[in-house]
Parts: sequence; structure tokens; C-alpha cells
Amino acid sequence: MIKRIFNQLTTRMCNKRDEALLFTGPICPKIQKKLDKYIELSNNCYPLEAGDGVYSVASMGRDYIVELQNLACSCQRWNLTGIPCHHAVACMREARLNPVDFVNSCYSVESYNRVYAHFLMPLRDMTEWNHIVQCPNIDPPKYEKKVGRKKKNRRKQPEEKPSKKGGVKLSRHGVIIHCSHCGLAGHNKGGCSSYKAGMPPKKQPKKRGRTVVAESDEETEPVITQ
Repeated sequence: MIKRIFNQLTTRMCNKRDEALLFTGPICPKIQKKLDKYIELSNNCYPLEAGDGVYSVASMGRDYIVELQNLACSCQRWNLTGIPCHHAVACMREARLNPVDFVNSCYSVESYNRVYAHFLMPLRDMTEWNHIVQCPNIDPPKYEKKVGRKKKNRRKQPEEKPSKKGGVKLSRHGVIIHCSHCGLAGHNKGGCSSYKAGMPPKKQPKKRGRTVVAESDEETEPVITQ
């Protein structure tokens, strides 16, 4: 794996050095192509000099401010890329300046050659390596066996658990439980104090279909039927 990465880096750096021999201009070809496009678009820009290298440029119904001394334009394209935008190129043409001189130095052929000037020294074969090294041995991390059976399946979400009756089993998270002994909410029969004290259970209303008939201590008025 390391040998393959080393070979890829070495091949890339050699190819880049060979490509640099074919460059003719002071900047890289791709950057020169972008600059040529901006030079063509600058024909639709109309600069107006304000003084001290500051211009107001009208283009496509909008106005832009170009500062040649600060290498900035209000469209922010020159500030972000380091390549003069078409607004700035129009101002340079008005001032009889060469746009190539305003391109950032990181795009120059000189910087390109300086990046790929060094090379990676080839390594000797592993059989010729010196194995006597005054360093501690690097051992793999210790394995700690956990208690219980190892889980093979991932933990499923509540909406993914299948139901015995078919479909998806919904979670009861957020549901308020009621005690079957005293009828109060917030606990079940196992945590009921009345059940532990031996008190009789509270009579629950009987459900008959969809209606619920509850017993009441109050006497109801008799219904007279014909």
C-alpha cells in the first residue's frame, strides 16, 4: 500500500516537471485561458476614472468599483481568485496596463516549477533495511473480552421493529401508564403503594363496546317509561 502511494507521487511529480517545460507564457496555461475569457468579456464594460487608480465600471446595467492599487473589485471575484475580473481588465486597458502583471504570483510558472522541483528519494529493498533500532516495539492494542454474548445485529429503531400481528410495532415512549390496582397515573401495579399495603383494589369501570358504564355513589333518578 505504501509502496503504491510512493510510486504514484513520484510519477505525478515527474509528469508535472515535464509539463512545465512546455509552458511558454509567464503564467500557467489554464490561468491564461481564464484571463483571455475575461479580456473578451471586458468589451462590454465601460470604465470611468475617478482618480488615484479608482474606477467606476458600468456593466450589464450595474456599477462596480475597481481599485487597481488594492487589487480589488466590488464584485469580489478578483479578491477571491487572485485573477483580475473583466471589470478590472477594462480599467487596465483604459490605463494601458498589462493584465498579466496583476495576476497573483501563485499562478506563475516560476511558482509552479518551485513546487515540483524536489523529488522523493527511492527506498532500498526491505531485505537491506537495518533492523537494529533503539526504539520500543509497537504492539497491537490489548483486546479486552466483554461480558456476554457478542451482538451481531445492529440495534433497530422503534419504527423498524416488526409486530407479531403484522405491520410495524410502535414505541410506547411518552405514553402515561396507569395502575391497574388503584387507577392512578404515573406507576404500575408493581410500584403501587396501596397494593403493597394490602388495600383492596379500586373498582374500575366496565367497558361495554365503545361506551363505558361507571358505578357512582350518587342515586340516579328513575326513568318512567310508558
